[in-house]
Amino acid sequence: MLILVHWREEGKWDLLKSLEARGISVTLLQPAFPFPPLSPLNRFCAWLGEFYLPLLAMGRRRQFDIVVSWSMRTGVCFGLLNRLYRSAWKGQHIIQDFHINMARKGLAYQQRLQLLRGAIKGIDCFLCTSTQEADIYSEFFKIQREHICFFPLAPPRHFLGINPCRGRTISFRTAIATATTRR
Repeated sequence: MLILVHWREEGKWDLLKSLEARGISVTLLQPAFPFPPLSPLNRFCAWLGEFYLPLLAMGRRRQFDIVVSWSMRTGVCFGLLNRLYRSAWKGQHIIQDFHINMARKGLAYQQRLQLLRGAIKGIDCFLCTSTQEADIYSEFFKIQREHICFFPLAPPRHFLGINPCRGRTISFRTAIATATTRR
């Protein structure tokens, strides 16, 4: 699994730990942060990474069964590239943090939505922050409902299978497997 993130991950992320504890091989692709940790230039590096990481991931995607884009912008960029250059790659592209502001009406925002519509065929699974959003986006973008599922931005540790609580716990892998039936 290849996960594209737009922050400096130093091995402390619960999701990463959970996947690795289950024996899932995970590679993180993250932006370069050449400046001191508190430098405002790092915000620019993170923003820029959302555009160049999808390009780097395209060159490496054949090594992975799943590519997860952990931000909307990264997911749209990889989705567009994946749609244009699908080739023989049979993997799944998952976009996490899929959400839009249905109230925004500006021209620039509408153009970004058009880019998103173009990227949809390059995305196999959409993870959003509520079940209500999943229903709305399915109808608005004409995405099959089984390709959209709820996954919280910061899932409770028991949702990742860490420190299990009473009742049923599901892992990220289970959530992904449930949502990624091939089109």
